[in-house]
Amino acid sequence: MYIHLNRKQLGIRAVLLCVVLGATLGIALWNGSTQATTLLGNADPMSRSCADSNYVRLQPNFCSRLLPSNTFATLNNTCLSKNFNTLWNVPVTSLKSTIGVLVDINSGGAIALRGAFITFFSDSGCTVQWGSVYLRNREFAAVAAGTQIARHATYVEVPLTNGISYYKANSDTAATASITIQSWGYYD
Repeated sequence: MYIHLNRKQLGIRAVLLCVVLGATLGIALWNGSTQATTLLGNADPMSRSCADSNYVRLQPNFCSRLLPSNTFATLNNTCLSKNFNTLWNVPVTSLKSTIGVLVDINSGGAIALRGAFITFFSDSGCTVQWGSVYLRNREFAAVAAGTQIARHATYVEVPLTNGISYYKANSDTAATASITIQSWGYYD
């Protein structure tokens, strides 16, 4: 449980009271930067800066990316990985990452049902499913091949193992879809 008290109530910039049932009682004073002072217990939610200058700490244990950077998912329905440390400087000790997922469905030049999906896993064998994004759209009339006929944007929190996320992605045919992944931040 978090209780926020404003400056007028205590005469300081912000105070955060953290109560973890059965474990810790503490008060951390936040001085407006990335530093905090713990007065009691081990409540220290804002004490660390983010590992990379492209990130800023927005809340306890979450660093948000300042400038977006995209990568594409390979659409072949095999277990693949993305190294978030290499792509976006996410520390290898991070537990999970929040990513933006953009799925585009394109015309195949014929009437058909088109679709694409990406599924994230918590293991390198892609056996323990974590979350999915799936988009289907009907091409009711033949449109020039490659013309965008549907788009879906969302976000997913994916688990990381040593900075790596595992996924499977596919579409009806590789020419009719693309999936873009963008790091929004990470949890440490």
